[in-house]
Amino acid sequence: MPYDLIIPDIHEKIDVTDQIIARYPDCRFRYFLGDYWDSFEWEFHPDHWRRVAQWLLKISQDPQNILIAGNHDVHYYNNGAQRYMCSGYISSKHQMIAQEMPSNWLIQHCHWIYPVTHGDQLTLLSHAGLNVVHARFGTEIAVPYIDQINTQISDNFFIDVLEPRLEAGRGRGGRGIGGITWQDWDQEYQPLPKVRQIVGHTPGRNPRWRDRDLCLDTNLCHVALMDTETGAITIEAV
Repeated sequence: MPYDLIIPDIHEKIDVTDQIIARYPDCRFRYFLGDYWDSFEWEFHPDHWRRVAQWLLKISQDPQNILIAGNHDVHYYNNGAQRYMCSGYISSKHQMIAQEMPSNWLIQHCHWIYPVTHGDQLTLLSHAGLNVVHARFGTEIAVPYIDQINTQISDNFFIDVLEPRLEAGRGRGGRGIGGITWQDWDQEYQPLPKVRQIVGHTPGRNPRWRDRDLCLDTNLCHVALMDTETGAITIEAV
């Protein structure tokens, strides 16, 4: 079947990710669900950080790759990093990234939410999912509205205010309901009506379904194949 490849949280495991990419050479698109940075395995390895930066620069130039931003990425591409800082942040890594990558790389090359349509079925790909509390009441969740959300968040990213759709919720030590880079699958996630969402962010031993929605984060032990015609999902261990 013609398929798209969905790869969840990488956390600097670029060699494993390259093996996954090589395993699925026939995919149409590759969707990356964010969290490219921060790994306790590579916590203080500047040479590896530099490899990750160069890898990101390379894959973001390939139109076959569609990159989505995660919470562990946001704090390295925002001058007010403390506003969005989370565990794993390292200031010396931030300085290295600033030397190796353009400051606007995330805004230029990553999406907050990526909509995919299969007939009447709308699938939203994001790092942690769009909660109904962050959607305008009464608004139809359709592609134009998702495009509007992406534009609004990007416009707010560098100004000196907190963007609530990028904040942590109570489930992760913040307030309210987590935004699209932070919503906790186990404690905060709520399915949206008439829309399917595929997310990462909340790690587990196995992929987890909630109604039609899927959390794929298993520490890079699983990927999903999405049929390009029907949208049907096949999960594979890697």
